[in-house]
Amino acid sequence: MKFEQEYIAKHLHENLQRYFTKKSESIQILIEGVGVHWNCKLKSNTRETKIHCFEYRYYKDIKPEYLISFEESGQNKAWGRTYNIEETIHSAGEWINNKGIDYLYGKYEFIDWYKRKIQEIEKLLIESKPQLKETERRTISPWGSGMYQYYINFKNRSCELNGYGKEDPISFKMQWDSCDLFVVEHHNLSLLAEVLKKWLIDEIEPSKLESQYDWIDVGQLAKHYENGEGIKGEFIESWNSIERFYKEINENFTPKVLNLISKLRQKKFDEKLRAGQSLYTFILSRSRRHGLTQEQNFIALTFRIDKDEMIVTDQEENELFVNKVEYSEELEQIFTNFTKDEVN
Repeated sequence: MKFEQEYIAKHLHENLQRYFTKKSESIQILIEGVGVHWNCKLKSNTRETKIHCFEYRYYKDIKPEYLISFEESGQNKAWGRTYNIEETIHSAGEWINNKGIDYLYGKYEFIDWYKRKIQEIEKLLIESKPQLKETERRTISPWGSGMYQYYINFKNRSCELNGYGKEDPISFKMQWDSCDLFVVEHHNLSLLAEVLKKWLIDEIEPSKLESQYDWIDVGQLAKHYENGEGIKGEFIESWNSIERFYKEINENFTPKVLNLISKLRQKKFDEKLRAGQSLYTFILSRSRRHGLTQEQNFIALTFRIDKDEMIVTDQEENELFVNKVEYSEELEQIFTNFTKDEVN
């Protein structure tokens, strides 16, 4: 069975051969791959360009995508991601023919676009608010992605670059104690710098920030943090999320599960337990953050699709069979005992 990535790579390889055969016999043009993993390579002396071939899919928008690694002496010097086969071939060729990174930057916007955009944003932020120099700033790039993440930290406050200004406004995800609270976005970078300075350096309260800028909505979770109830707020938000999840499921058990969740919330379990799910199974824990480890305890409620029944289990594989999906004193006691576990 052949995958689309193989056809994309072979088409690119043919175009590379046509383009470079007339230009230089010293350039090696290679293709390799298996399954969905295919790439083409250009080699000449110490320079190499490796072009990974993908199929981009977004609804009806389906097209080839190329991720290019520009390498010298076995070391990556830059990344580029583009849908344009001509840009791919020409930039690869110029690198092989010993053009420098700055030259490529000036000619091909897609090369290291995210990295360069981050550098530009950081420069403008600090120029606007020099106090931001006091912060710790980190750029992280998963190897082989050509993508970059940018964080600014100061004490227990932080923010993450969320929108780069390519198609949408520049935006930052605002965080407190590593918890995502709200997003601020604006076309005016000087105004964003002002907000970041107040959030990080001045440690402004979320409600005051919201009152000073009518385009900022901090949401309820930020206000829980402001009142010293961050964990409680995170738990409540997890229950909001799980309710949204089950409302999107069209199964026989859905109305009863939503009624059970409502009863549990009335008893304030949403302030003491984190809610989550695995497939259709409803999971409760004392984990502060989303994502359980093998060591963390939990209570799982698994619902039958064809019957009004559920099975309640825990980490130690204890099981309780319940012949109705509904709230009961027995369940209440199980959950009450569970709230005595430490938050971890």
